[in-house]
Amino acid sequence: ATTEIYTLSLHDALPISVTSSQTAEKDGEIGGALLGALLRENTITDVVVENIRPLPALEELNVPSSVDELIKAIDSLACCKAPGNDCITPEVIKAGKKTALLHHLHELLLQCWNEGTVSQDMRDSIIITLYKNKGEHSDCHNNREISLLSITGKVFARVVLHRLQLHAERVYPEALCGFRAGRSTIDMIA
Repeated sequence: ATTEIYTLSLHDALPISVTSSQTAEKDGEIGGALLGALLRENTITDVVVENIRPLPALEELNVPSSVDELIKAIDSLACCKAPGNDCITPEVIKAGKKTALLHHLHELLLQCWNEGTVSQDMRDSIIITLYKNKGEHSDCHNNREISLLSITGKVFARVVLHRLQLHAERVYPEALCGFRAGRSTIDMIA
């Protein structure tokens, strides 16, 4: 049996005939023709680039963050999580939003925003391994790694993430539903 597979390209879709012997086998191998289609280099012509409609700039992305955005990011933190290298737990940050700590965190966020950089301490993580409770401890496959991130860095990352998600809503096609708030890939099936 012959199946036609269309490759994604910016200027056209080219069918590639693939026989059933070339398609992916049960053990996970990918047929030569299919792999070639996936690895084929696509060229973008000047005509395509000229026809791309630019979106107007979102000035909201450049506005310094507000205290309300910071509070929303703090509220979204999960409790009972291990702290990062700063040894600050989410509970401390959440309790601090009713004190002067919120004002200091906001000032730090604004400083990072204006400078366009985040302190290395807020970006560093501690990587530890956890035993999966199966097999021998010495076997690496029986352990998994987790990264303990700075809670302060997580709060700042959430503020930026929220702004980028607002921008992404303008860019994503209507058919893209996965990983979007209030949408599911199941909605596209119905």
